[in-house]
Parts: sequence; structure tokens; C-alpha cells
Amino acid sequence: MKNILLASALSLLSFNAFAQAEVVRIELNDGTVYKYNVADVKVIDFEDAPLTDGFAGEFAGTNTVNVGGMVSYTASVTMTITANEDETLNITIPTYVLSNTVMGDLTLGEHTISNIAWDEEAGVFKRAYGSDGIKMHFTAVQGGTTSMDSDYELNGDSYITIEKTDNGIKVVDSFSLGNMPFGLTATFEGTK
Repeated sequence: MKNILLASALSLLSFNAFAQAEVVRIELNDGTVYKYNVADVKVIDFEDAPLTDGFAGEFAGTNTVNVGGMVSYTASVTMTITANEDETLNITIPTYVLSNTVMGDLTLGEHTISNIAWDEEAGVFKRAYGSDGIKMHFTAVQGGTTSMDSDYELNGDSYITIEKTDNGIKVVDSFSLGNMPFGLTATFEGTK
């Protein structure tokens, strides 16, 4: 009996010595291939990507600003979005000029809206920021004469949404500027 057990153990050891180790092969979408010996792998976990994945970066595109629901003007801009540890976003809207409006050439100053959170129901990042105390420098020049040139608070029902599109992002920023009697809605579509 002892010889049978010894022969079986030797047979098993010789089989294992000649057997190939199992290798897991992982190929990424960009064609990169990784190979790992299964015996070297301790844990394989699948984790959800952060909600902010794909939102951070600089996006260039067209910002269409609708004034009081009556008329729209466009400007080319590059917006910068950063992701926070708590999975909220910050967006920096740069200074841009809307030329030849009914009020002349308008310059809307750079400002940052912070902590824009994911809205599960709407499927977008969204924030009402009218009470955050954010200010924007606004200038109106018509025929060489400056009629407005000051910092104005973004107030009232000002809110922003940020969503992914097939080609990049879409930002809708509805805001009230100081005591102006009409609201503005800026719709930006851009790509990295």
C-alpha cells in the first residue's frame, strides 16, 4: 500500500512539473496587452468608475448665450473642468466677448462654479449657485462708450448642468447678473 501511495505522489509531482502555469491575458481597447500568471494573482476586483470619469479636462467649443429668451449670440471658448475627491465638479468659465449685441460689445468675465454634484434623477451634474456669492466682471461698450463696467453678483435662480454628449460635454448655465431685468442662458458644447 505504501508503494502505491508513493507511486501516486511521484506521478502527481511529475505531472505538475511539466504542466504549464495558467496565464490570464487582458487586452485593452487601445490594443495594449497584459499577461499575468494566475498563481501570482491574489485578488481581482471590479470597481465602478467615478461619476466624474471623462468630465475633467479642457473642452473647446461654442458658447451660445440667449438674452432674455429673445436673441442669441455666440463665442468660441475653452472651459476647464476639474473633479473633486467627493465626486463633484468645478468648472471655470473663461472671459469671453459677445460682439455686436443690442447693448454693444459685451465682455463677460471669468468665474468658477464649484461643487457641482451628480443628480441621479436628471442624469447630469447640477448645481443651483445663485446664493454662492459668485461675481462676474461685466462690460458693455457701444460706439466706443462704456455703459457698464463692474463686478456683478450671479444671483437669483442661477443654476448649471453638465452632461456628457457623444463628442464631449454640454453645459447649460442659466444665470441672473446683478439687478438686470432679464436672465441669460449660456449653452456650451465642446470637445477635448
